[in-house]
Amino acid sequence: MIASVTRSTDFPVSVGGFQSTSGGGGSGNSDGVLAKVNPSCTNLIWSNYIGGAGDENANSLKIDSNGDIYVTGGTTSSSGVHVTPGSYSATHQGGVDGYLLHVNSAGTAVLQGTYFGGLDDQQGYFVEIDYAGFPYVLGQGPNYVVSPGVYSQVGGGLFVDKITPNLSASQWSTILGGANANLSPT
Repeated sequence: MIASVTRSTDFPVSVGGFQSTSGGGGSGNSDGVLAKVNPSCTNLIWSNYIGGAGDENANSLKIDSNGDIYVTGGTTSSSGVHVTPGSYSATHQGGVDGYLLHVNSAGTAVLQGTYFGGLDDQQGYFVEIDYAGFPYVLGQGPNYVVSPGVYSQVGGGLFVDKITPNLSASQWSTILGGANANLSPT
């Protein structure tokens, strides 16, 4: 599995995928991409764009126990990122918002999708899934919402958000690190 970003309008996508055309439409904007290749990396099994009219990236993915995929990244688009009804945050707040998508194993449908973040620029850099199927997003951005009663570091620039498996609510969120936290992908 690959989560990445492209400015290409002719990225190889599969027939029957959830997004077969670039959301940027050749305007120079970037789209996230999600692709599956065979184990020997000799054949593209399926792939999709992720994006609306703005800029998107896909930074991290995790496969759950059913073979479905959670993918996170950032977007400047207010539509076209496959946010679903009843999601944790159905509205783009402005600037760069994070997104989290739950995609079926065949790459043909987004099962659930949500924005996350606030008025400041925030995006997801890593996603992990616990034994009960709850996705955790680690991201970067100032002034992320902190849940009552959790440990947090005032002014922290990194956040962790535990979201329900159907992406309908946050279980808790917190901030860590200093105000100028530089996330080091490791």
